Amino acid sequence: MTKTIKKIGKKRGWNSTDMEQIVEMIEENYEELKDQVTEKDKHGIDHKMMDVFVLLLQLAIRNDTDLETLFKAHIEEMREKYPVKENGSD
Repeated sequence: MTKTIKKIGKKRGWNSTDMEQIVEMIEENYEELKDQVTEKDKHGIDHKMMDVFVLLLQLAIRNDTDLETLFKAHIEEMREKYPVKENGSD
């Protein structure tokens, strides 16, 4: 996904957007997502979730974040913080 976002961003000039601008766009799209949730508009929710997701990917690219490594570490933290109770497993 990151490669695709980099390619699309390069062709459209999005790769020069600074991180502060991306965060502002995330905030705007998050507010719109909340509206879609309130309206129970599945298509609108799906669309806005993807807008936020793509913007988060762009932020990760600008920050040179290794999402795969970060995700694995975060999942492990969640497992430790919220262990499965009694005979359950992930």
